[in-house]
Amino acid sequence: MTTPLFSIITINYNNHVGLEKTIASVAGQSYTNYEFIIIDGGSTDDFSNLIKSNENHISYWCSEKDKGIYDAQNKGIAKAKGDFLIFMNSGDCFTNAKVLDNAAQFINSNSGYKIYYGNTNLVEEDGLRRFLAPPEELDINFFFFATLNHQSCFIHRSLFEKYGNYNLEYKIGADYEFFLKVFLNESQCYLYMNELICDYENYGTSANTKFFDLIVKERAQIHQTLLSNEQLKRRERLEIQMLGGKSSVFKKVPNSDRLKSLYDRFYYRWYKFITK
Repeated sequence: MTTPLFSIITINYNNHVGLEKTIASVAGQSYTNYEFIIIDGGSTDDFSNLIKSNENHISYWCSEKDKGIYDAQNKGIAKAKGDFLIFMNSGDCFTNAKVLDNAAQFINSNSGYKIYYGNTNLVEEDGLRRFLAPPEELDINFFFFATLNHQSCFIHRSLFEKYGNYNLEYKIGADYEFFLKVFLNESQCYLYMNELICDYENYGTSANTKFFDLIVKERAQIHQTLLSNEQLKRRERLEIQMLGGKSSVFKKVPNSDRLKSLYDRFYYRWYKFITK
C-alpha cells in the first residue's frame, strides 16, 4: 500500500484565532505523511509567535504582502512537493482526526483519478453546521451554476503543471475557473469520495453576500472564455427553465411531463421576448 504525500496549503492574514484552529486540526491528524505549508499575507497580529510555537508541525511558511487569495495559494503550490494538494484556509478545519487516513485509503483503493472530492460542513458565524454533499457524478449542468469546495478536494499536483496555477485575473472565481477548465478537458479525472473532509467557515470572502455581484460577473466572464456557443445556449436555457419553475403559474400546471415540457417552452419564449 502506497502512502500518498499530501500538501496542506493554508493562507492567512490577520486571523490568529482561525489559524490556530487550522494548525490544531492539521497537527491532530492520525496520518502523518503530509507537509504543511502556511502562506501569510504579512499579518500584523501575533502571527510570528503562533508559528514559533507550532514549528514542529509546519514544513514551510512565509509572511509577506501578496496580491490576494489566489496569489497566496499559488505561492503555496510553488512550494508543494506532495502528490495531492488540499487548500485549507485559516479558520477551516479537517472534520476529524481520520480525514487524511481515510483519504489515503480511498485513493489507494481507487487509483488513477486526479481530483478526489468529498463532503463539507458549512459552519455559520453562530456555529450552526449545514451538511453539503456534491453530486456523486459531475456533469456540465452542475458547473453551470455551482462549484466544488476546494477545502474538500484533493487535487493532483500534475493538474497545476498541466493547466497552470490559479488565474489572478479573478478575485473570487479562480478556483471555479480551474475546476471547470479541468472538467471540460478531462471530466473522467474526478471521483467522489463519500467522506466528510472539512468544516468550512461559511462567512469568508467568497461567502460574503456583498461579493455576490462580483461572483456573478466573474463566472459570466469565465463562461464566455471557456464554454462553447452550444454550452452557453444550454446554460441560458437551463437558467430560464429554473426561473420558470419558481413561478406561481408553474405550480398550477398538472403533474404531467408533457404539460410541464410545454410550459417550459412557452416560458422560455416569453422570457426571451420580454428581455429583448
